[in-house]
Amino acid sequence: MAKAKVITALALTVVMLVVMTGLAAADCPEQIEILPDGSSGHPGNLTELGSPLVINNDGVTPTNIDIGLWDYLSDSPAGQTHTMKVWIAPLSAGASANDINITVTERSGGATASGVGTSTSPVVLNWTQDNAGNSAFDYIDLSLISHGPDGAKYQLNVEDTGYCAGNCSDPNVATDHDLENLELRNVPEFATIAIPVAAILGLLFFYNHRKRKEE
Repeated sequence: MAKAKVITALALTVVMLVVMTGLAAADCPEQIEILPDGSSGHPGNLTELGSPLVINNDGVTPTNIDIGLWDYLSDSPAGQTHTMKVWIAPLSAGASANDINITVTERSGGATASGVGTSTSPVVLNWTQDNAGNSAFDYIDLSLISHGPDGAKYQLNVEDTGYCAGNCSDPNVATDHDLENLELRNVPEFATIAIPVAAILGLLFFYNHRKRKEE
């Protein structure tokens, strides 16, 4: 009997957790997807960039990325202002946030911002939401120009916040907000590529020479 009561209590707990999760999901924040350049359509149906992403580091050639945003709060209306913050965090010795110049541009509205982004002083873009509802989506174009050392590692951070202006149905949710990140890596040092290639070529030469000697 006691065992049956315990099972019943556990079942009720699970049901309550599911219901609470469902209620939370109804006011879930927007989603951010970091996507390949040239992406279009609903971001939720696309595959995000793999990590780490190798970027150009000649100081001239940009690495272009698309940022897709969707799943807005039900009370987040078209025309609502959003604030996007983008910054770089160094992950390896010799790397610095100052190695990478960031440019973010609203695809439909044309608002743009650029500069070096750090955790304390990110690049900030104020942009306008085009449509409403969790089936709506927007795109921000991101361009990175790196002049950092070969093989350096970084973390790209993208944060976006849209204010409900007091219209949210849930008083505990004042904003729709999300943070997404992706590891970046400069083109590897020449030696890290040349040494393995030289080793493979050396083995091929050795086996070829040995084969001829046996013949």
